Amino acid sequence: PHQLALFQLLNQAAGPDGPLVITGSRDAPLALSHLRPELRTRLGSGLVLALRPLTDDDREQALREAARASGVQCSDDLFRFLLTRKARDLRSLMRLFGALDRFALELKRPLTAALAREFDARVAGQAGEQPRPPAPEAADTLPARQTMNSTPPANTHGERRLALFDLDHTLLPIDSDYEWARFLARIGAIDGPAHNRRNDEFLLQYQAGTLDILEFLEFQLAPLAAHPRDQLDHWHRQYMDEVILPAIRPSARELVARHLDQGDLCAVVTATNEFVTAPIAAEFGIANLIATTVESIDGQFTGRPRGTPSFREGKVTRTRQWLDSLGASLQGFSVSWFYSDSINDLPLLSEVTHPVATNPDDRLARLAGERGWPVLRLFE
Repeated sequence: PHQLALFQLLNQAAGPDGPLVITGSRDAPLALSHLRPELRTRLGSGLVLALRPLTDDDREQALREAARASGVQCSDDLFRFLLTRKARDLRSLMRLFGALDRFALELKRPLTAALAREFDARVAGQAGEQPRPPAPEAADTLPARQTMNSTPPANTHGERRLALFDLDHTLLPIDSDYEWARFLARIGAIDGPAHNRRNDEFLLQYQAGTLDILEFLEFQLAPLAAHPRDQLDHWHRQYMDEVILPAIRPSARELVARHLDQGDLCAVVTATNEFVTAPIAAEFGIANLIATTVESIDGQFTGRPRGTPSFREGKVTRTRQWLDSLGASLQGFSVSWFYSDSINDLPLLSEVTHPVATNPDDRLARLAGERGWPVLRLFE
């Protein structure tokens, strides 16, 4: 009955006073084998447009056009840096480009990859950190632009402060890794029933504190190796729109904004892989992400993790490595926070001056009570 109703509507639209009908599907109309032949033919007789995921060349072209429109001169290495090291959806790239442009104006410096690396080390005031000098090979490749005098934002407390955030069930009321797998099953990208059963098993193991992270990553990263990167990026944009953005609560945004506004150095520290989480961290306005790294060759994922997974003690290791790259250390901050929901994060919670049990599981809630840690419930 639904196909017949649509067929009749299309017949009405064919008249001079008929309604405008817009339809959408993953495949071209004539390839929709589940539809009746006459409906496929009628759909195909109209204007058919194909939307394809952006390639890296498309993203670079969009960034270059944005630079030209703003009168900004950029070195080629900047675009390569943005496309290989940052969130790859266009909205996040444009937001980051705008922030880099403002940063370059403040310092009266050319916009290069060296400046972008310095921006990473200075985001949100870097809790009082001094900027690193640019790489000598890129420092003078473009003329500096003239601007009014301005100074980079300073920490409003005049001290070095660090705020670290777990992601799943902490800033999000859902598990982004678990929901990503369910999303792939829902759109038919993976074998739904079998994958969902294994996904549920791993979630229970995580909650029980018995998860074998390498076994889990072998399972969870496999779909990334099975599909082209452009297709994955397309799916991730859909995942953000349908799953993540509706789940983000104002209370979580306000918590992050409070730390950013007061100039604290902020980072998301999560066991979930960087492909899934980079656009989510960017959505919260957090430029620094410590996540499980996914190996890639020639821009395509292999399905294997690279380096130390950001899980349990690995979160401490990865956080120290990140801070070391900035010339800093956990002990160098007069105040440090870590917000987490899970007993799995006890190693990093024990390293900061202000651990905060955030939407805690039962075991973490009990431990927080024993140790006098504050409990924050964002989603009640």
